[in-house]
Amino acid sequence: MIKNEELEAILETIDLREEAPADEPMRQYYFIKKARGIVDAESERLGRRLTADGETFGCQMNAKDSEKLIGILENIGFEMIEDESADLVFYNTCTVRDNANQRVYGRLGFVHNMKKKAPHKKIALCGCMMQEPSVIEKIQKS
Repeated sequence: MIKNEELEAILETIDLREEAPADEPMRQYYFIKKARGIVDAESERLGRRLTADGETFGCQMNAKDSEKLIGILENIGFEMIEDESADLVFYNTCTVRDNANQRVYGRLGFVHNMKKKAPHKKIALCGCMMQEPSVIEKIQKS
């Protein structure tokens, strides 16, 4: 794992006016720097740091993936909080148990109502649940 000082030194060398590198991990660093600019601009517009909240529905692999997502979000400037009123809410989902699916649908309804009051709010879904066409269709319809 790369240390913060090393990451900052690498990001200093990246020129966003150039095309994204083709090779990893420089391509990832390029997009981290680009995302930081977007997060910084929105934070400035709102007059506060952007917040994010993530919830895992599923297996240990999903939990590990959520940890990685949280690390990325922190690197690009989000403050992680445990509150679905955050500017960005992500659900990392699993399809093994129908109970988990139903909980995700319930949470989506709840945060969708919050988004009506805060249009800048982003809601993200990831994980194996989002790989099922029937699930995607159901979410798009509702």
